[in-house]
Amino acid sequence: MSKLQTALGYKFKDLVLLDQALTHKSWGRENKASDNERLEFLGDAVLQMSISEMIYKVSPELSEGMMSKFRSALVSEGGLARVARRIELGDALNLGRGEEQTGGREKVSILADALEAVIAAVYLDSYTQEGQGAVKQLISNLFGPEMELAEEFYENADSKTDLQEWVQKNKLGTIEYKITEERGPDHEKEFVVTLFVNGQEMASGTGNRIKKAEGKAAKKALAQLKGELV
Repeated sequence: MSKLQTALGYKFKDLVLLDQALTHKSWGRENKASDNERLEFLGDAVLQMSISEMIYKVSPELSEGMMSKFRSALVSEGGLARVARRIELGDALNLGRGEEQTGGREKVSILADALEAVIAAVYLDSYTQEGQGAVKQLISNLFGPEMELAEEFYENADSKTDLQEWVQKNKLGTIEYKITEERGPDHEKEFVVTLFVNGQEMASGTGNRIKKAEGKAAKKALAQLKGELV
């Protein structure tokens, strides 16, 4: 638990809470101990609220629909398990014999549930003295790297979706993205993507990933079509 607390950047005042958060129901049944299912329920709510607030603050241009998709990707089982693996949460779990033998420490569902339970444990352990400050800081630390990638993806997807809807609504034809230039060495590659609407060149965008360059081109093209400055 000491290693996990270091990875979390949080030191528990009540280690019983952390131990419960790490206890899978298979261990609980075998040892007649409390498991982490109730903590998981609370952690899910705390996480949803904190992630929603983070998205609201860092991505003011995202529509409500894209914000929902952004949040869903971050708090999906796969997203939670990815974060759990990064802090090696599986190594600290209390698992029953059956789960231990069948690779429970790497199961996506077990890791995701345990991470939510740990978040709830931090919330309960810190709330009296720190309010929501400690758990929000924890979630920011854990999900910051995930948010940077997801934010870029959904901002770009939003721009491309908005352009597609505008073009279809005004019957302007088809949209095509072409990589027109690649710059720099492989480890610092930059792509230039040119966007065409019905065969006519509209705008170009650059980025260290093709999707990022496409998103920038889409944003510029939509602004031009609407007669706005970019």
